[in-house]
Amino acid sequence: MKKLFRGILSAALLAAALLTLVIPAYAADETPPSTSAGCAIVADAQTGQILYAKNIDKRTFSPLPNRILTVLASIQEGNLRNTVTTQAAAISEDVVPRDMPNIAAEENEIFVREDLLYAVLLTGAADAANILASSNSTLPEFTNKIKTMAEQAGCTETGIANANGREAEGNFTSVKDICNIVSAAYQNEEFRTIWQTYDYIMTATEQNGERTLISVCKPLSDGEYAYEYATGGTGGWAKNGNYSSAVTVDNGTQTLICVLAECASPESRWADTKALCEYFFNNYESFTYPAGDIEIPRQALTDTDGTITSFVTGKATEDITFLAPKSTTEQDVTISVNYDKDKRTFVIKALLQVSQPLYPEAIQVDAQTTEKSASFISRITKGSTVGAVFLIAGIVIGAIIIIVAALFIYAKIEQEKVRKRKKLERRRRRQAQALREIAESSRDKD
Repeated sequence: MKKLFRGILSAALLAAALLTLVIPAYAADETPPSTSAGCAIVADAQTGQILYAKNIDKRTFSPLPNRILTVLASIQEGNLRNTVTTQAAAISEDVVPRDMPNIAAEENEIFVREDLLYAVLLTGAADAANILASSNSTLPEFTNKIKTMAEQAGCTETGIANANGREAEGNFTSVKDICNIVSAAYQNEEFRTIWQTYDYIMTATEQNGERTLISVCKPLSDGEYAYEYATGGTGGWAKNGNYSSAVTVDNGTQTLICVLAECASPESRWADTKALCEYFFNNYESFTYPAGDIEIPRQALTDTDGTITSFVTGKATEDITFLAPKSTTEQDVTISVNYDKDKRTFVIKALLQVSQPLYPEAIQVDAQTTEKSASFISRITKGSTVGAVFLIAGIVIGAIIIIVAALFIYAKIEQEKVRKRKKLERRRRRQAQALREIAESSRDKD
């Protein structure tokens, strides 16, 4: 039966990006459990924050990137209920060594495309991967396609040489890149459905009856390595990289991705996955740094010659939320702000200042910004003495001009007031003279 998926993870680990965080060890006595894996990463699926890192950029060997990308690319091609006929070139021993997982596909055997997706992701069937890869293109063309997909997912230490993960020159990866690929794939709902499945029955073909598939991801099982919070996963093996795994977990408040490689045994990867995830579930919680407490200083923008062209001011519009050790306070967080000229936005980084950091990077978010003209100041070369002298002289001359203009206007106003007073006095004298003449004329008549 299919195991129910407990939650849908958000992908946040794509290039760029964009959101990574410093997460040190918990301030209490507890420390992260040790892992026998040569390479390990635990990341918050919601923000892309890396919580735990052990040789995360080391080049290693694992078939997981090839298989996951083959399934994702095939889903994106659509028509999952359509059938595909097996070509001899897709299952020949030179492309599918007999020591690799397979479903024993036969030439001209007709499969439902969707069944092959389950075969690849649950069991790592190399022949199923090749049948899918050659269904709409040639194997080399499909390989180039998923290679491009890896680059788009932000992978920097991954080489793709084939669709099924067979060890070959040009096939390599890192646990950080696998984490990026899992995050990218999880944006697809159909992929998530397959990812969470533990057992599946393939449709019977003319040559063979139903095939029962059991996932290699033991945390999805009901057995010894079952993990109640596991929501999907897969595993693989490579001669030069030993055992590897990628598992997603969700406890209702945190969703994590755990990827291990260079594990000594298939069992140790499942035990280590549970131990690492349990540590963060028990010792970390969501922490929010308010946007209102983030100060963004004014930034001067300059030309290549150092000339200031404008000033930029900004305001943080979103709180920064990440996972941190319990009882973390704002005093434990250092905020840095830098202006990204290409993106025309401020980049805010929050650094968690506690002892024994597990992964020394910072979460970053974009802040809303506005640009303001620097006016005549924009033509002054920053740091230039001559420029400073001209700037001061310009300010003084400007002030003198303003004062002189003000005095001139004031004098004009006063002059006009005097003229009006004199005119009024003349009018009053004329009126008084006229009244006297009228009075004298009246006396003469009397």
